Formats: sequence, C-alpha cells, structure tokens
Amino acid sequence: MSEAALIEVENLRTSFAVGSQRVEAVRGVSFSIAAGEVFGLIGESGSGKTVTGLSLLRLLPPHAAVAADAMRFRGEELGRLSDAEFRALQGVQLAMIFQDPVGSFNPAKTVAWHLQHAIERRRACSGSASGSGGGDWAEEAAQDLRNVGIRAPERVLASYPHQLSGGMLQRALIAMVIALRPALIIADEPTTNLDNLVERQILELIRAQQKKLGASVLYVTHDLGVAGEICDRIAVMYAGEIVEMGPARDVLERPRHPYAQGLLQTSASLERRDEYLYELQGEPGGRGDATGAPSPRAVRRRWRNAGPRSPGWSRSAPATSRGACSMNSEPRTGAAAGATMQVRELVLDFGAPQRFRKARPLRALDQVSLDIAPGEILGLVGESGSGKTTLGKTILGAFKPTAGRILF
Repeated sequence: MSEAALIEVENLRTSFAVGSQRVEAVRGVSFSIAAGEVFGLIGESGSGKTVTGLSLLRLLPPHAAVAADAMRFRGEELGRLSDAEFRALQGVQLAMIFQDPVGSFNPAKTVAWHLQHAIERRRACSGSASGSGGGDWAEEAAQDLRNVGIRAPERVLASYPHQLSGGMLQRALIAMVIALRPALIIADEPTTNLDNLVERQILELIRAQQKKLGASVLYVTHDLGVAGEICDRIAVMYAGEIVEMGPARDVLERPRHPYAQGLLQTSASLERRDEYLYELQGEPGGRGDATGAPSPRAVRRRWRNAGPRSPGWSRSAPATSRGACSMNSEPRTGAAAGATMQVRELVLDFGAPQRFRKARPLRALDQVSLDIAPGEILGLVGESGSGKTTLGKTILGAFKPTAGRILF
C-alpha cells in the first residue's frame, strides 16, 4: 500500500448472519485510493461492490460482521475509533452518494432543511468561525445547487423530495454531499435509475466537482462504459474478491483475468445486440485465475430475438403516433370507445410551502390526455423531469390533480 494513499484497505472481510450460518459477502479485499483519484469497483450484481463501500462507512445492519487487517484514512486506523469518534468523520470527511436518492432524504422535510443540516454539520465538525448559527447557510446552499446545474435553486430549496424528478433529486443529493466538502466520496451506482441524457450530465458533474474539491472517489458500478469514462483505476470484483486491478484503460482494453475478459466480451455482445450473450462457464464461488483455471459464470441469461414483428410494424412512425412537435389531429382508432383508462387534459401544480410563498407553483403536468385500450401496453418515454413518474402517481391517486379528468 502506498504511504501517500488517502485510504488504505487490507484484507477486508464482511459476512452476514443467515440463520445459524454466516455468509461471506466480501473476502479478503485490499486496495488503496490516492488523493484526488477516482477508483472504480466493477462486477456483476452480488459481487460485493456495495457491501465493500458500506463496510468502510459502518453503514451495515447489526447482523453484519466486518474485519480487516487495516483500514486507514489519512494514516489513522479506522478500526480503533469509537462510534462517536467515527461519526465525526462519517458524513463529513467520508460521504456517500447512494443509488436511490429518495432514501437519502426525509420525505417530511424540504431540500433546504437537508442542505442546512449538512452545512451546519460540516461547520460544527470543522470548528468554523461561522458555526451552526452563521446565518448564511441559505446562500451557500443555493450556490451548491447552482454548482450541480440547478438553474432555479430557490425553487428546489422550497421543494419536498417527492416534488422533484429523479435526475433533479440526484443533483440535490450530490449538492448535499458537496456541502460537506468530503475528502472521500463513495458513489454507489448513482446513475442507474436515470435516463441516458441525465446520466451523462451526472457523470460530468461528479467528475467536475471531484476535481474542484480535490476529493477522492470510490465509484461502484456494473456499467463498464461508465467505469472507463470516469475512473482512473479499476478493480474487478467477483464473488466477494478482487480478481484484477489496474489503470482503467489497461483493465478495459487488455484484461488478463478470465472473468474480466468475460465481462468485456459480454458487454460487447450487448452492444452488438447478438442473439446470444457471451457466456462464462462455471458457477460463483470458484477462484479462476489468469493461468487457465475455470472462470466463474458472469451471465446465464440468453437474449433471443423476439420473433416476427407484429402486423403493420414499420421503421417509420405509424399514423396514429402523437408528439409535442407534430400533433396528429386524427384520434387513435378504437382507443377511446372501449378504453380501460382515459386521461383528459390532466394538470398538476406543485405549490410552495408557506414560508417560501415567493416561489411560484411548479407545473408538473400540463394538459396531458391519453387512452389505454384493453390489453394494450402504452409506453411513456422522456428525459428525467418530463413528468412520466408524476403522471403514473397521479393516475394511481398519489397526487390530487389540479385540473382534468381520469376515467377508469
């Protein structure tokens, strides 16, 4: 391990009690992350990536057991710290961006409340002269939101988590992490639930803020393209172990371990849309090595062609399609007459809390109309924040519409 490393992990082992037995999720993992480095953990689901990050932050449930020969942060042994001493680091010097931002927010509190507490916690732990009563937390919070690409920070500060789209909420979570000014950020697949456009923006945002803060990042992902784009070095995990580690370009372009080679081949199969995915022989638990030992299974699923296209399918949009740029004046054949669900001119406005009445209501749905025929599957596509999830929740009664009708 490097003496200049920000964090060093040696022989990390994490297990969970399952009935009368213990199941090892992380088995002898060792790595170091230099100051300002983005270090990626890649591998299939269940390989131990997220558990490794949670083990570093002591965020595992009581039935988990964590042991290591060493876990050092800036040369200090983390295992020797009491819970109170560790909490001074946790959430300040060591912070985490979770895969699902919804779980990181208190649904009964506004975004302003969350950012205020993050800023005041940092000041209290750092002994800042402004203390927790500096009074300018709102200005700093608004600037942190601007730094993550939110153009109307006052509106977002006044909003509750459920009033924001997935992409907007993920930006707010990153702003909350930035407000802590951490030295190490653990990012656990922070773009998994986002559309491609917002994913690209979030990746650029994480990289830009990481450079601005001079922070190190432990980036957990199963997306090899994302790993190659954002990481300086990569470690490949399988069945709780690191089987290959090196510079990102070397690992992704010239993998040596059979499992790493299999992951790259499987990814290539997906990109080519092959009829069958590349398959690795063997089962999880074996320790394949680069000398030709049996390599573990990466993917058992096989993708087959869906078969003949449905009658009338063509590459051009059918005449019954409707879009915001080109509206077809003809009604969809047979939909309205026997529709299972009809939505007519649905409008939904989100208002601001009493103390933020200067903020104007946000229109989340604007005169949406659609029909769903019996047995039909209607897809809603669009970037994050376009109103897809909000429409579904409104139809199910989670939100009361401002105007319009829902007929079932």
